[in-house]
Amino acid sequence: MRLERFGVRVFGNRIKCGVEPEKFVRLCINHGNYQVACDYIALKIMQSNEICDFQGLSVSDGKIPYLEFVETELKNLHLSGIEIDEVTIEAARFHNVDVRDCVIGSLKGVGSTDKLPDVFQNCHIERFQAALTISRISELNLPNSQKTLLALIKKLFFQPGAGRQEQALLRGAENYWDTVAAQDVLSYMQHHDLILKIPGDHGDVFIPRRRHTRRMARIWELQSNCDDELWLNMRRV
Repeated sequence: MRLERFGVRVFGNRIKCGVEPEKFVRLCINHGNYQVACDYIALKIMQSNEICDFQGLSVSDGKIPYLEFVETELKNLHLSGIEIDEVTIEAARFHNVDVRDCVIGSLKGVGSTDKLPDVFQNCHIERFQAALTISRISELNLPNSQKTLLALIKKLFFQPGAGRQEQALLRGAENYWDTVAAQDVLSYMQHHDLILKIPGDHGDVFIPRRRHTRRMARIWELQSNCDDELWLNMRRV
């Protein structure tokens, strides 16, 4: 039986993604238990920071509730014949990865088969959802200041992880990034307790205050029709 989203998180609290869990996973595969490997893959990607290396792990059966390839570099993983409920792709990088002959219920971030990364081969995808990604924000008819605001909202409130390192905020948004606007947005968010800034190992980390997610969602969805102070301020930058 596979783990659902909550189960994967509980699994993550029980083990750390180091050498021993990977040894256990490979032992399970050798005994024909691929589902443990599927749960481990979902867990490791969920917990990864910027690089997720599976050291050549190959899985050819099982079910995975969701995979989020969001701003991560995925390495040395081979999947085939897997049933995956939901896949999200955004600003991901793949090295020695292939996903073959898999059934995917919903694929977010890609609008059609011809836009799929080459790592996906002969997969049956039931539904595409061309979500507004960091890169596609550049196509909007908006000033760069508001595009930068949307990128920050997306990265801080609607991407996996508890927070974002300062150096990661720009990634994928280079074409329209407005440095002045970005600083204004972050200052506003900190002043109004929308985010918390804490020191990290590699620079400052910005953590969203989840009670403001509904407000950020409204800005994200309404855009030019939004009367939120934060949105209007960026129009004037």
